[in-house]
Amino acid sequence: MHVTFDLTKEDMKTFMHQHYEHSPSIRRTAAIFRYVLTAVLVGAGVGVGVLLGDKPWLYLPVGVVGGGVYFAIFPRFWRRSIDKQTDKMLAEGKNRGLLGRQELEVDADGIVERSTHGELKARWSSVERIRETLPIYAEKLPK
Repeated sequence: MHVTFDLTKEDMKTFMHQHYEHSPSIRRTAAIFRYVLTAVLVGAGVGVGVLLGDKPWLYLPVGVVGGGVYFAIFPRFWRRSIDKQTDKMLAEGKNRGLLGRQELEVDADGIVERSTHGELKARWSSVERIRETLPIYAEKLPK
């Protein structure tokens, strides 16, 4: 099988989002940021109440609202952070062969990826798995 396609910056962002959504270690990190910081905000509301006076439970709703807002907007913040990191990575340079016209060839020996800047060969013995649903390539395959 031989496929030719153009790899764009948006394709890279789609790939990064897919990776971040399915990587166990990154998902664990995102969960820690989301849940722990939400709990910290709720606790800060109570802590401010304790420091300020006689009825700390009155400040609990402030912490709950702050924590709830953070919990609700975190996914959008996380996605925007991934986009910024991808843009920064691509802007750093030394990525000339990463974007643009790509060729992917699959044969009995393995997988060959070619671009205007080089060629990458992977024998089947080095391939751990192939995922059919990888959006960066699936959209580009001929129907």
